[in-house]
Amino acid sequence: MSYKVKSLIYLICFIASVLIYAQMDSSTGEVTPGDNQLVQTQADELQEDKDKAL
Repeated sequence: MSYKVKSLIYLICFIASVLIYAQMDSSTGEVTPGDNQLVQTQADELQEDKDKAL
């Protein structure tokens, strides 16, 4: 295979991979309610645990 043909094949593969990645990235951009959860802790309990350890 000549250098030009190889380069063209590599370029086509690269462009295809960029397009596939962009499509996958945009389809997974939706946030579902269970994905992001905040965890709330109480500082008093943490302070008590720290005092017990000391």
